[in-house]
Amino acid sequence: MLSVLAATLLAFTARWFWPGELMVSLAWQLGFASFAVACACLVTARPRLALLACLAGGVHTWPEARLYLPQDRPPLAANEVELRLATCNLLWGNADHASFPVWLAEHAPDVVVLQEISLERRSTLEALPGYPHVFFSPPVERWNAKTWGTAILSRLPFESTREIPTAVGRPPIEAVIRVGSRSVTVRGTHPSRPGRGWRIEQRNEVLGALADAAWNGPCVLAGDLNVTSTSPVFHDLVERAGLRDSRAGFGRQPSFVLKRLASLAIDHVLLGGGVRCLERRTTPLAGSDHRAVLVRLAVPLADSGDDPP
Repeated sequence: MLSVLAATLLAFTARWFWPGELMVSLAWQLGFASFAVACACLVTARPRLALLACLAGGVHTWPEARLYLPQDRPPLAANEVELRLATCNLLWGNADHASFPVWLAEHAPDVVVLQEISLERRSTLEALPGYPHVFFSPPVERWNAKTWGTAILSRLPFESTREIPTAVGRPPIEAVIRVGSRSVTVRGTHPSRPGRGWRIEQRNEVLGALADAAWNGPCVLAGDLNVTSTSPVFHDLVERAGLRDSRAGFGRQPSFVLKRLASLAIDHVLLGGGVRCLERRTTPLAGSDHRAVLVRLAVPLADSGDDPP
């Protein structure tokens, strides 16, 4: 019981200390550990401790458990157009380049946000059939054997592309894409993974830049954010940018397994400007340690006022 209480207290330090963020990122697992302790306390006739452990379990699991609550999800309306989008961390150094074009042909997303692209992998992406519009970061002339690149692939034409400036870390990328009669802003990012002070600083700088960016009209943020939705850093991003988690109503949908022990959702698709999520799922990616996230979105053809709940 003491270990559960200590872990719970540590989770409350997440905003200031890396060990606290690690603990709050494992909130789902910590919650079920708390429920197990509650059961043990009941067996040993310690009802007050059982109640305390059960309450701790509820506090830890609720932020992700509520993702399973049913959502009102009307079908695609006459004043909306469908957009299929995917985010894929291909794993830098993954030598299986042949499987990804097969995956694209099978799932047929209109737009794909990619992370961990090597120089060798980039050459296979430049000639993909069906995706004539490609934006790479960094610019192709700056790539070398150690580059960890990002990209946006699209069947639909780009109106503009750019990198979003940041003081440190890999800059997020943006493509304004024409979808029906609307311009949709798609931003992709892959900030540094946490674990050391300088990595956390870079990650938070990148996510902070995205939080402060203008999110006008239909918009999507996708990528390996290297943060879970139970982290205060994620909460700050969503609140400041006015975005919504596409997982609402679909459940946790973890995309990464930490040390073969804990399944986490760190690959995200966040929505704004009236964009709705009609379907969401994850699928394996050959040779990668991440699962792809696939969403089917409804994009409003005209200004829709407030975002849907």
